[in-house]
Parts: sequence; structure tokens; C-alpha cells
Amino acid sequence: MLKPATIRIITPCMSKYAVVEISGHQYQISEGEVVDLLGRVEKPQIKVVLFVDGSTVLTDKKDLEQANVKASIQKIRRARKITVGHFKAKSKYDKTRGYRETYSQLQVERIGIGGEKEAEKVELAEKKPIAVKKESAKAVKKVATPKKTVAAKKTVSKKLVVKKVKK
Repeated sequence: MLKPATIRIITPCMSKYAVVEISGHQYQISEGEVVDLLGRVEKPQIKVVLFVDGSTVLTDKKDLEQANVKASIQKIRRARKITVGHFKAKSKYDKTRGYRETYSQLQVERIGIGGEKEAEKVELAEKKPIAVKKESAKAVKKVATPKKTVAAKKTVSKKLVVKKVKK
């Protein structure tokens, strides 16, 4: 059976890792690692909660804004089916139901501070704004159309018809 994330003991040899929050779950990740995320995640919104790089530990929100994680979804798959059964004795009550959990496989490519976010800002600054054509005032004028008036509905009174029954 697949396990979403395993608990690891932090040792000095694990010099660079981060704790991230994805879809309400927290995962401890390191570079080059493949992590199984619970549920179907197409574009993960990764929020760094803790960053450790050797002796440097970042926990402050302002410092964590600079930390970034580059990761991509490799594939989305489903686990083996789990069969759940309900049974009550002497009442002929017997139900079975199957269930399969969906997992998204996340490949962590890089963990770091700054770098990528700063490069994205530079790329955005280099892009030139698109020139917008101005439309002439004559072309924009709208012709006023008269509003349609709806006649009020007339109520029709129904006449009672009395039938004579022969005895």
C-alpha cells in the first residue's frame, strides 16, 4: 500500500530540506525527492513553512517569502482498491464497498533562497507593455433603441356553469 509521506529523523547528513504546505497537508522535502501527495493536485500551491540549509534555519514569515521550491507533478495515480465490508449477524445485512485513494507524485527539483523569484521579477520588468489601439469616438457611438412596452395582462373572470341533474 502507498504511504503519502514517511516520518524521517533529522540527522546532520540531511543538510538541506524544507517543510512545505500543499493542499492543507505538510510534507518534509529535500532536493531530488519524490513525494506522494494525497488527492489530485494539478498545479500545487507550495507554501514554505520551514527552511533548513546546514546551520541556517528560517522560520520567520518575512524570511520564508524569499525561500522557494521548484517542483513538478510527474504523474497522478490511484492506489490499490480497499474493500470495506459491513455485516450484521442474523439479519441478512451484508454490504461491501470499494475505495481507491488518488495520489499525485511530486518531483522536487530545487530548494533555495531567492534566485528564481528574483529572476522572474527581472523577466517581467524586461517585457514591454502592449500598445493598445484607440478607437475613434464616431465608431463607439451607440444608437438608442426605443424600449418595448409590455401590455398589462387582463384578468378573465370565469362564469360558473350550473348543471341540472335529473333524478
